[in-house]
Amino acid sequence: AAAAAAWHRLLRQAQPDGPRRRRRAGRDHSSGSRCWQRRAAEEGRAAKAATVAAVRGGGGGDGGGAGGGGEQQQGGGGEGLATAGAPAASCAKLYVCEFCLKYMRKQRTLLKHKARCVLTHPPGKQIYAHPQGDGKPALGMWEIDGLHCKAYCQNLCLLAKLFLDHKTLYYDVDLFLFYILCEVDERGYHIVGYFSKEKCSEEGYNLACILTLPAYQRKGYGKMLISFSYELSKKEGKVGTPERPLSDLGLVSYRGYWTRELLNILQDPSRTVMSIKDLSDLTCIKTEDIISTLQHLNLLAYQKGAYVICAAPEIITKHLKAAGSPGVVVDPGKLIWTPYNAEKDYKM
Repeated sequence: AAAAAAWHRLLRQAQPDGPRRRRRAGRDHSSGSRCWQRRAAEEGRAAKAATVAAVRGGGGGDGGGAGGGGEQQQGGGGEGLATAGAPAASCAKLYVCEFCLKYMRKQRTLLKHKARCVLTHPPGKQIYAHPQGDGKPALGMWEIDGLHCKAYCQNLCLLAKLFLDHKTLYYDVDLFLFYILCEVDERGYHIVGYFSKEKCSEEGYNLACILTLPAYQRKGYGKMLISFSYELSKKEGKVGTPERPLSDLGLVSYRGYWTRELLNILQDPSRTVMSIKDLSDLTCIKTEDIISTLQHLNLLAYQKGAYVICAAPEIITKHLKAAGSPGVVVDPGKLIWTPYNAEKDYKM
């Protein structure tokens, strides 16, 4: 009996040690796993920091660095792709897929990519279709959210930076919407230009950046993009204005649009009395832009503490002729678009 009691006592003393050792071993294993996770996270942060540095440091010249890196993370990897490890800024020539905007250092890589690229139009949703006519191709406008198509929008901004020296946005695209104008044929939708706008602008900006690719300039597409930005403002019911400061060419283009819109209303014989506020309500052009445009045309006088529009019919006709053609005219009836709703993305 004494021996049995001693045996049971030894068993009770030994039994907790087994599970304790197993729990300790489990803790050691999980600790090692956590160490591995921390190490992987640190390496990921270091890689991301290197990508950001490559974009902000060397991405401005030939479009290298960030956009390619973003595509690589999204499964676009392949031989010759421009990434942070092999910066495209050192390349004499870049090859760009016209549909997904991935850019590569080698032509053979582009040919391989084209064989497996399934896109024939920009990502996002089509909001406008312009029919073919008068020897001009059909057109389509696509809206892209920078939050949902980040890599594409980054590559688009890097492409635009090749032609816009003052452009600074090419990485943080989450807060912007991009509107891509395309020519349409049997092969798909070919980008000819775009403009971007802030999702929620406190200053009332309806356009942040605008570009028509050099191969498609002098076809009225730039005027169409400006007109389209104001059609969106009319849909929103808000007065809009382009982001400042405007370049010299940008000011000329906008002043031409403002002149045509305002004078077409002023020469309408059915509108006998028209104030600056009325013009702003009809066109969604900011009152400051209306005043500056009419002053530039010498059609505005300041009398008794108020602005007075002085526009004879022959002077209006003269200024309209000098303003030139409106380019490709936007048909508001073909615009299928819903204004951006922040609650949908951020669940406010």
